[in-house]
Amino acid sequence: MASLRTVRLLSGGLRSRRGHLDAVTCNFGLSDIDNLDAAAAAVSGALKPAGRFVFAILHPCFSGAADVASSWPATGSYYDEGLWTADAALSPLRRQVGSNHRMLSTYLNAFRRHDLWLDHVREPAPAAQWSQQRPRAGRTPVYLAARCLKSAPAPAD
Repeated sequence: MASLRTVRLLSGGLRSRRGHLDAVTCNFGLSDIDNLDAAAAAVSGALKPAGRFVFAILHPCFSGAADVASSWPATGSYYDEGLWTADAALSPLRRQVGSNHRMLSTYLNAFRRHDLWLDHVREPAPAAQWSQQRPRAGRTPVYLAARCLKSAPAPAD
């Protein structure tokens, strides 16, 4: 029977688990991490070969709607990466703590640099009730969920 252990990334928790974990998850936390490369390196280092990194984020392409913040500042565009603070009424957390907007390619390239290969992606439609309460918010994907696999080391000759 498999066992489930929880290890927190905070304060370097993953660095102490070098190569021991079968899976690492991150649920809507990647935009709160300033140094994505360091986080990807920590995840990769903690995983066994063929280990899984599963994450969910606000979709980098989400363009927002009335009173709902997009993935990037209202005065910018998808291509403007960096930390920003939302001002939309229905985005209270992002008004308080901000968010690091990154293009989808930035996420995927960071993971690849650290031997995390994209294995599966989902862009689920938001719940009908959520979309009905936020006109035009369901026009594009709101969330992105994905699984990466850590590549196994090349066999010795």
